[in-house]
Amino acid sequence: MAAPSQFIVEESFKHRNPEIVRAIAMRNGFQRRTRQGTAESEIWVKDAEGGGFWIIRMDTMGHDTKYHFGGRPHYHKNWVESEAVLNKYLTRYTPEASVYADNGTLIGRAGGSSGMQPDLKAKMQHIPR
Repeated sequence: MAAPSQFIVEESFKHRNPEIVRAIAMRNGFQRRTRQGTAESEIWVKDAEGGGFWIIRMDTMGHDTKYHFGGRPHYHKNWVESEAVLNKYLTRYTPEASVYADNGTLIGRAGGSSGMQPDLKAKMQHIPR
């Protein structure tokens, strides 16, 4: 199943505090699937019409990465194609997840080649808080 070309939430998350992003998620029918406000990612999920799952991930404490964001707080807009991939996503890095820029444009899969430099791809999918 191909990822939708546009993320379901049009609103920007850039430089928004977590309470505002949570309110946007709830207003758009997402449900929290992980704990809130911990060092771990806070993940919100919504069933996608036609299959798959929309995901809003809040890394409010940041996380260790070799790319631009390191420990800085940020958000992600993602989509996965099945319950099996969603269950993996809820616990660890999932290269099969599709990633979107803050404006909702599909960037490609988290892992693998998308035709762009890995550091640019990482920068585009990390939405700064």
